[in-house]
Amino acid sequence: MYFYPETLLIENFKSIRRLELKLRPGVNLLVGPNASGKTNILEAIYSFHKALFPRELLKIPYSPHLPMYWRASDLFYMGDTSKHLGFGLSLRRQRICRGKLYTGRVNLYAKFLHKGDSVEPRYVEITANAIGSWSGR
Repeated sequence: MYFYPETLLIENFKSIRRLELKLRPGVNLLVGPNASGKTNILEAIYSFHKALFPRELLKIPYSPHLPMYWRASDLFYMGDTSKHLGFGLSLRRQRICRGKLYTGRVNLYAKFLHKGDSVEPRYVEITANAIGSWSGR
């Protein structure tokens, strides 16, 4: 079975209000001028990755990639803690079984809220579905 990322969604994280990146199989590059948000995209991916591991997610306070001298509100777009942080990833999966190709998608989404001096998980959603049907290879 093969997996590759299709779409990355980031909501209200640092300088990113809402970003949906369409990814391609293989190498994807982030290119842009200084202070355009490239590092924030990488930090969002890192934070989302940590959220997928129960031992990390259950840490309260959960503060992904937050240096000691920052406040939890610094993770939120424009410091607006009334809105949630959201991270999503859509993975395409492909499987060959008995000479036939099966394609599907796995969607991951995590939502975090500001609470006091921490960022706490609200929920993590994982869904999987088939795309199309079995097709000959």
